[in-house]
Amino acid sequence: MKKRLSISLVAILLLAACGKTYEDRLKECDEVGEFHDGYALCKQGEKYFYIDKKGRKIAGDFDKAGSFANGYAIAWVYEPHDHHQLVVVDKEEKKHIYGAVASFDKVNKYGNLWICLERSAVLERWELLNVETGSPRTPIVNGISSEDEEGNSVVWWKGRAGYMLYNGKGEKMVEDGRFKYMGRIVSGRILFSFEEKKQVENNRKCGYLDTKGRIVIPAQFPSTASEFSNLGYAYYATPGRTILSENDFHYYDTLGRMVSGKERYIAQASFRDDGKWVLGKDDEGRKFFVNNKGEETTLDAGSRLAVFGDIIVSKKGKTYTIYQSTPEEIKKLFTLNGTGNQAEVLAYSPMSKGIELINGRTCETFSLDGSSLGTTQLPVGINMARAYENRKFNFE
Repeated sequence: MKKRLSISLVAILLLAACGKTYEDRLKECDEVGEFHDGYALCKQGEKYFYIDKKGRKIAGDFDKAGSFANGYAIAWVYEPHDHHQLVVVDKEEKKHIYGAVASFDKVNKYGNLWICLERSAVLERWELLNVETGSPRTPIVNGISSEDEEGNSVVWWKGRAGYMLYNGKGEKMVEDGRFKYMGRIVSGRILFSFEEKKQVENNRKCGYLDTKGRIVIPAQFPSTASEFSNLGYAYYATPGRTILSENDFHYYDTLGRMVSGKERYIAQASFRDDGKWVLGKDDEGRKFFVNNKGEETTLDAGSRLAVFGDIIVSKKGKTYTIYQSTPEEIKKLFTLNGTGNQAEVLAYSPMSKGIELINGRTCETFSLDGSSLGTTQLPVGINMARAYENRKFNFE
C-alpha cells in the first residue's frame, strides 16, 4: 500500500512539474496575446501556439497564426517548396487541414472561410468553404474585394461580366452580371456602377447597394464618387477639374443626403488616416477640430487658429499656445509670448523640428518642449514673405 501511494505521489509531482500556468507562459514566451473565445495566442522563438486560461497548450506549433474569432483560429505550417498547410483550430481543439495557398484571416460567424486554391501572376481561384464539412459554399471566383463582419463578400470573376455579392452563408444577393463594378463594403454600403470602370469616366454613374443587394442610393453620382468612410459618409468630386479645392468635394450620408455645416467637416475628417485633425466651423462660426473618429475638441475660445502638419497653434492677443495632434488627442505643449507686432511671424522649423518666432530680424527657435534653442539675427534685406511662405502659421 505504501509503495502504491509513493508511486502515485511521484506521478502527481511529475504532472505538476510539467504543467504550465498562464503566469509561466507570460515569463517564458516572447509574446502572449489577449484571450479570444477562451484562448490566447503565444509566440516563443519563431513558433506560435495557443493556450487556454489555465496556461495549457492546446494547439501548435505553427509558423504563422492569428487570434480566435467566431470559435476558430487560422494558422499555417510552412513546408518545403511553398507547400504550406492551412490549419483551422476550433474550440474543441480539433485541427482541420486544407490544401490552400492563402486564406482570409478569420472564419465567419457561419463557420465559412474564403480560401485561395491557386494563385499566379495572371489568375487566382477562391472559394468559400465550410471548415467543419470541408464542402464549398460558392462557385470558384477570381477575387474577393471585401468581406464585412457579418461575412458579406464582394467577389469578381476574370473574363466574366459583372461582380457578385454573397452573404456569409454563401447565398447570392444580386443577379449575375447586373453590376459591372462593385467596391468594398464600408458602413453597410457598396459603391456600384452599371458600366465598367474602364469606360469613359464622365459617362459612368455610380450609386450604392446595401448588404442585402438592394439599391439604396440610385446611380446618380458621377464617376468621381467615393466608397463610404467608417463614419458613414461618402463624396463626389466636381467632374472635369484638374485642380480641386476644398469646395469641389461634395459629401453625403448613407441615404444620399448632402451634408453641410459641422457635419461636412466631420465627413471630411472621416476620410483622413494620417492622425491629423480637421479644422472647421459650426453654424455660429465657432472653430473646432474633429478627427477621423468623429471626436471633437475646441481650443481657446475667441482665439485665431493655424495648423502646420501635426502642430496646431492658437493665438490670442500676444500669446501663442502650441499643441501637437495625435490620432487620439490634441496635446498642449507650451505657451509663447509674442510682441503683438503685425509683422511678427511664427513658423515651423524643419531643421530643429521646432517653432521659430520672428520679429524684425530677430529669430528665436524653440523645441517642442518649450525650451529655447537660441536666437539668431537674420540677414539684412531678407524677403520675409518668400523665406517663410511655405512654413509659416497662417492664422484664421
